[in-house]
Amino acid sequence: YSGFTSGSPTITTDGDDTILKYTASGVYYHGARDTAEFLVVAGGGAGGTANGAGGGGAGGLRTSYGSTSGGGSSAESDILLLNTTYTFTVGAGGTGVYGAGAGASGNNGSDSSIAATGITTLTSLGGGGGAHETSTSKSGGSGGGGGTTSTGHAGGSGTSGQGFDGGSGTLSSGNRYGGGGGGTGQAGQTGLSGSGTGGNG
Repeated sequence: YSGFTSGSPTITTDGDDTILKYTASGVYYHGARDTAEFLVVAGGGAGGTANGAGGGGAGGLRTSYGSTSGGGSSAESDILLLNTTYTFTVGAGGTGVYGAGAGASGNNGSDSSIAATGITTLTSLGGGGGAHETSTSKSGGSGGGGGTTSTGHAGGSGTSGQGFDGGSGTLSSGNRYGGGGGGTGQAGQTGLSGSGTGGNG
């Protein structure tokens, strides 16, 4: 750990390890060859609006820490730290959209990433926005939940290695139930009992 940072990360230690936690974008300059574990989480998607709208999906998750990464995949390899500057971008959550009548689908969350010269940029995709009542949902790091009109619509797709699909909307006894947004740990559930339940983040 060189100590040269911007963006005010939280810095802690665990034995011989130094942990940098960025909750806003910033940079870190590393002055020696080394390896590092990483965890990159993107912003979550916004839920849709109107009766029967779906929930927003969780932001994608990529990590080399532990045994699993997002979407049920195995943890990735640690990154090689070189004598260069690392840029950390932290994505915000998606914004909700007002829509009269049939409503509007929520916006996707923003991507998060670690980038530097000499490494492949590590990018986690923003979560998919939840659908309004007449549309399928948006894909993303984890998929947004599907909406419902005269039939239930499918949830959006999650990204392999980052998150799961959103749940489908359901029409039951004339009632519209939006699907839950997908999570990094499990898929969003089909809309039931008034609302869809999102997957675990």
